[in-house]
Amino acid sequence: MSPWTRIALGDPDVARGWKDELLRLLFACCHPALDEGESAALALATVVGLSNAEIAAAFLVMPRTMEQRLTRARQRLRERGDYEGVTPEQSHERIAAVMRTIHLLFNEGYWASAGDIPIRAELCRLSIGLAHSLHEAHPDRAEVAGLLALLVLHDARRAARLDADGHAVPLPDQDRARWDHAAIRVATQLLERALSRGELGPFQTEAAISAVHGRARTAAETDWHEIAALYALLEGWRPRAPQCA
Repeated sequence: MSPWTRIALGDPDVARGWKDELLRLLFACCHPALDEGESAALALATVVGLSNAEIAAAFLVMPRTMEQRLTRARQRLRERGDYEGVTPEQSHERIAAVMRTIHLLFNEGYWASAGDIPIRAELCRLSIGLAHSLHEAHPDRAEVAGLLALLVLHDARRAARLDADGHAVPLPDQDRARWDHAAIRVATQLLERALSRGELGPFQTEAAISAVHGRARTAAETDWHEIAALYALLEGWRPRAPQCA
């Protein structure tokens, strides 16, 4: 069994086909007639089943505003009537919207916007499985590899992010013995291969920031100069981009 199967998919016979089918549905929702934000919101609602409130929180808008956007997006797709039948391998123009959707899904799992459970592990696992399926469909896309590496690097710290009472533990105070160091190594190797292509993008940059944290044995050993340089680079793509703790 490969490291990715163990980390992201669990049961390869059941989970793999399920996530591949969901990926096809994501591509169907990410129609060129919609802008990237509409595509992501529609996919999160239709394919993943997040509520309007959860999606609105992800986009920093009011639930009523998100409901109106989703209604308009569905109407536009009905009018076009040509959104079915696309495959992940065929539709290169939809990859950016699909990646954003997977990233937003992971963020909702990594720190839920609603409910009593702050971390929804099932959404984290689902988004990683979708990112893995996307990477297999587009192995030559450095940013797709960067997205997968980013999600696994963040998820590797999930066990240490809450204390015994369910309160958030800041990154410098987390017990690094509880991090999944095997997953960190696999993700870092994937990231290094992506970076070697010389096609740097925001997901690779975010993953590089997470990798710097992941290789530090203690918070004091973190290379903050490298972190600062990477954030300065990220600012060019995503001004004031939120980061996971």
